[in-house]
Amino acid sequence: LKTKVWHWRDIALLKWCAFLFGSAVGAYFHQCVVQYAWIIIIAALLLAAVTAGCDRSVRYSENYSIEGGKWSMYDNAKYTCTIDDTVKTYDIRLSLRTSSEYPYRNIYLFVVTTFPSGTVITDTLQAMVTDETGRWLGRGAGDLRELTIPFKSNVFFPEQGEYHFRVIH
Repeated sequence: LKTKVWHWRDIALLKWCAFLFGSAVGAYFHQCVVQYAWIIIIAALLLAAVTAGCDRSVRYSENYSIEGGKWSMYDNAKYTCTIDDTVKTYDIRLSLRTSSEYPYRNIYLFVVTTFPSGTVITDTLQAMVTDETGRWLGRGAGDLRELTIPFKSNVFFPEQGEYHFRVIH
């Protein structure tokens, strides 16, 4: 591997070229901004209005405790939430809390969603618990770790009513 040793003339030439290029682009950019100022202001206001309409606060949160610290595949974590707004989009995340005694690098979860109409959808989710070197992902201290698993983003619920979720390991 060879390294280039920069001579002071090379650096001066590089700085001069950067200055000329920056001046040309800056002048052009200034001309565009002046010419399209109203469009830029309207676009910024629209962006601010859209961003203000995005409410990402937590709508539902519940913990499910596993008795004895061992999660059997026959022990389902069950959740129920009511959806009133069928237009709004939601981000669904699962939070998994485990000890560092968990012997595997990943975990498979099956999420069964039951719609108010009775329609049932099952999703399979694989979550990495450690990286390839065995370092625990998520946050925590000691032997207790909490991992937030993104499940679905920008999803909307097409029916109003009670949705039932079962998380199976």
